[in-house]
Amino acid sequence: MKLFNVKNIDGLFNTIQDCTGNVNVVLRDKVINLKDDIKTYSNIFSTLSSGSGIEELNLTTENTEDTARLLKFAIRG
Repeated sequence: MKLFNVKNIDGLFNTIQDCTGNVNVVLRDKVINLKDDIKTYSNIFSTLSSGSGIEELNLTTENTEDTARLLKFAIRG
């Protein structure tokens, strides 16, 4: 699933933390499990976005409940 224009980085990572399975971000040639060290990744994404948000984020999940949770976040922001 792709998320676009994510402004609420803390909300995104709170949602990821609530997921029951792994949530991976897919980067060019790497797949990173965001749940491994969620606080570190949250800080990195917050710093990289420098308040403007994340333009595009490609995520994969292990189960449909987590996909639904992330879609609900995408709709609500």
